[in-house]
Amino acid sequence: MQKQHIIGAGLGAALATIVGLAACWFRLGEGLVHASYDLLFPFRAELKLEEIVIVSLDDASHRVLKQPENQAWDRSLHARLLERLTQEKAKLVVFDILFEDAGEGLADEALARAIKANGRVVLAANFTQGPTHTSLDTAQVVLPAERFREAAAGYGVDALALDADFAVRQMHPGESRIHSLAWVAAELAGALATKEAGDRFSSRWLNHYARPGGLPRVSYYQALSKDVVEPGFFRDKYVFVGAQLAAGFTGASKESFATPYTFWTGRFAPGVEVQATMFLNLVRGDWLVRWPWWAESLLLAAIGAAAGAGLAWLRPLAASGVALAGAMAVSVTALWVAWRWHTWFSWVIAVAVQVPAAWAWAVTFHSMVSFHERRLLERLLSFHVSLPRARQLLRQPDLLKPGAEEIKISVLFSDIANFTSIVERMQPKELARLLNDYFEVSIQCVHREEGTVVKLIGDAVFAIWNAPVAQPNHQERVCRAALRLREALAEFDKKLKSLPLHTRIGLHTGPAHVGNFGSTQRFDYTAIGDSINLASRLEGLNKHLGTEILASRDALSEVEPLFVSRLMGHFRLKGFGRVVEVHELVGTRDKEEESRSWRTAFEEALRLYQRREFDGAEAGLKRTLELKSEDGPALFYLKLIGAHRKNPPGANWVGEVDLQEV
Repeated sequence: MQKQHIIGAGLGAALATIVGLAACWFRLGEGLVHASYDLLFPFRAELKLEEIVIVSLDDASHRVLKQPENQAWDRSLHARLLERLTQEKAKLVVFDILFEDAGEGLADEALARAIKANGRVVLAANFTQGPTHTSLDTAQVVLPAERFREAAAGYGVDALALDADFAVRQMHPGESRIHSLAWVAAELAGALATKEAGDRFSSRWLNHYARPGGLPRVSYYQALSKDVVEPGFFRDKYVFVGAQLAAGFTGASKESFATPYTFWTGRFAPGVEVQATMFLNLVRGDWLVRWPWWAESLLLAAIGAAAGAGLAWLRPLAASGVALAGAMAVSVTALWVAWRWHTWFSWVIAVAVQVPAAWAWAVTFHSMVSFHERRLLERLLSFHVSLPRARQLLRQPDLLKPGAEEIKISVLFSDIANFTSIVERMQPKELARLLNDYFEVSIQCVHREEGTVVKLIGDAVFAIWNAPVAQPNHQERVCRAALRLREALAEFDKKLKSLPLHTRIGLHTGPAHVGNFGSTQRFDYTAIGDSINLASRLEGLNKHLGTEILASRDALSEVEPLFVSRLMGHFRLKGFGRVVEVHELVGTRDKEEESRSWRTAFEEALRLYQRREFDGAEAGLKRTLELKSEDGPALFYLKLIGAHRKNPPGANWVGEVDLQEV
């Protein structure tokens, strides 16, 4: 058993480790990797950010400012906004709006002057085609108009890198020639992360601070009015200006993007909000970093090995509880690590793949072990009872607990006549083979009648009915088993090349103490009591009477209509103070006529014998021998009559036979 569990633990560890690493390394598990990142945010409280504000070109501003649809907004509005932001000394202004063309109009002139006057304005560039992870360097960049570029403090591409599910999770570094909008803005803000230009290509995962629309913002029209937004509101703040429309034309891009919160709220984040988030990550230095592939692999291998090996030692119910607790522990640890050190790993792979795989293996493994153990128990019990009965007992294990109870049972004892002489003539191997074949036939006969083989004692078979499971027809079953055994062994004898085996059988029904007389560690199901002894004595009585199957009156009392029997008389047997009425079981009722003549002759002779009419009895016994030559009981009583004539029985004799040596 120990070896089995060691093997099971090893296989469980290997399985959980392999599936975890496969999910981590291959695209098959990309969704789980993304889920490991996405699920970090819904369980964290949203952060309050005082240093930033988004000025939204929203639907309300569109209506209030009466801007035309499908056209760029009046740039004089942007000039007015910048004038206020300059006056209130905003730290930085980022326009996530593409000013790709410029004319000689007053609005464009005003905007260019306002940009230059502010001195800390960052403008957006874009691509002629949507960028991908592999096409940034080859995409054509659309720059702001020259007069605006010259006036601005910098410009950067506002494209976002999207994953296969169109969600924004990582910072877009820009392409080889132009930095990203957020990076340029962070440089102007003096972010430490931008001191080394090459660092912009480092892998950085976005730390989303709030749900879509959750960053501080004011509507564009409100920002233009000091009556709505109090003076000084923008002082020392980073201001991002961009579209945040539910519908309508923004004058720029109206794209919205999925974030980790989208899968929970159904809301998409406007591009300007994503740009602001990336900017803050760089300024605050609190972006997220995924563990190196080797560290993540080692951790997943450790989790897989621990889960697979540990759960394999537990039973399914305990394994379920430990698996659930383990998954919760991994989840809590992953969240704590993420927000304590701003690092994350593919913990969902452990929770959703490795732990369930380990649990499934544990359940499967224990099912296999239980099945194997059950089969072993079935084989053990099938020695005593038939296989269906063994399975029934396994469903009722209380029946096999240590202890006993007194119940009425039917008992069968069988033995091979002259077995000692047979043993002397055979080699050990031949004897072993003979007994194995003999017991195989005997046990099959018992089991076909749903009997319980209690013991094999030398060449003897000891079987009972009505235990361990109740059998209302146990008397019928024991009789049928005896007849079946006689017939089967007769066929068995015909196949033997050695001396034929003559089997004697004794049957009795009566009370006995039945149960497991062993312990919880050793199973020994048996029956003890006078009823068992009597069945054994009846088996031995066959030797004297020359019969094959002898049964007590108690064994036949309720089944006489089903079987043919003949009275053998009343006997005093060794160990029993009372007289036992003994019958020979002849066969089933359908064969009654075959034996009627000699049974009738014998039973009439027996009645005369019991009335001391020995002459009449002798004549009747001889008549029996004429009808059935070599009839054992007739020969037995003829000898008794001869003995009684020499030594007549006492006055109190009522016909019983005293065989205390049997």
